Amino acid sequence: QDGTYVNMNGLQNVEFSEGCWEMIWRDRAAAGLIVCGLKLNQDARRNDMVLEKGNNYITFPVWSKEGLQKRQFCKLESQAKYKEFEMARDEELQKMAKSSNILMKALHYRNAVAATENMDNTGLH
Repeated sequence: QDGTYVNMNGLQNVEFSEGCWEMIWRDRAAAGLIVCGLKLNQDARRNDMVLEKGNNYITFPVWSKEGLQKRQFCKLESQAKYKEFEMARDEELQKMAKSSNILMKALHYRNAVAATENMDNTGLH
């Protein structure tokens, strides 16, 4: 069955052929991938996006129930750490702005940069 999408001209059909898919799951991995491939017979355009005529590949993550629960817990922990580092950064920037001592300004700036680096290291920034 061909695909469809809606654009400013209404419902559009997308003819494709030679579809295939594969699930990739490594031993003891919490997550895997489904890779889908299809050959479009013509360009499919919607707004500024184009799926070009020819071979197209789409990848979707898939999770085991236990793997998803573990990653969701890790994400919650990371979000809490991120918020903590963000608050520390904001406090240091406020201290820097209020200080009239150039050395203290430099120290607070350095602390704000360190907090920003910690934010980056959570994987959420």
